[in-house]
Amino acid sequence: MPASNDPAALPQRFDEYARTVEGIVLRGIEHPSCELKRTLSLDRGELGDRLDFIKLMQGLANSHSDNECLIIIGADQKESRFFKVENADDFDPARFSQSLENTSLLSRNTKSSITCGRRAESGMCSS
Repeated sequence: MPASNDPAALPQRFDEYARTVEGIVLRGIEHPSCELKRTLSLDRGELGDRLDFIKLMQGLANSHSDNECLIIIGADQKESRFFKVENADDFDPARFSQSLENTSLLSRNTKSSITCGRRAESGMCSS
């Protein structure tokens, strides 16, 4: 999944990612650039969950990949299906970016972008 700095390419990249992610999830397979999380909490009261997420972000950042890496929330590899993301508002790009900036556990050199989307036809909800 090569990265692109062209903002006009985002809709095409999103559609390609959606097809790729759907194939990965429905087949229950692994992909080196895609991490699936059935649930994820960034709630301040859930320190363990927040630390697990930071470790996941650090692992992806340190993977030395020139490609974009995806974290798909609401997908379960073992069950090969998508689930509703009950706390999807937590992953609003502005709110999510603020959560990342407020942690000292993530390197300031880590680049991230947040793309939220829902695709009802497949039951897919990625945030």
